[in-house]
Amino acid sequence: DDCEKSLTFGDPSKQQPVEIVKAYVYAKSGDVDAAVQNAEKLGSVTGGESQQLYELGRVWAVVAEKTADNELKQNRVGQAISLLRSAVEKGHKLTPATVDDPDFAALKALPEFAELISQP
Repeated sequence: DDCEKSLTFGDPSKQQPVEIVKAYVYAKSGDVDAAVQNAEKLGSVTGGESQQLYELGRVWAVVAEKTADNELKQNRVGQAISLLRSAVEKGHKLTPATVDDPDFAALKALPEFAELISQP
């Protein structure tokens, strides 16, 4: 059943695996362990669609923001940047409004994040 495999947000061409949606919900609610567990189920999605890479990058950015351990936080920030970079390489456009998105607070001050947003 497609309902178990993906959820649609408005545009049916932008379906997201349930794991991304679940990971995002867990991350936003503060259940970092469950968020990481769901995000890691996706493994390396560098072959994925740009929207999926972007959404997974968003999950890791939220997880990083809610991570207390500094070393672990930096690893999660790196994961988020890597996924967002892959999304941009595959055609996803990060707008200047992305800087103000609270989901990306952990990345806001990074030059790598600013560089991704300035990509044409």
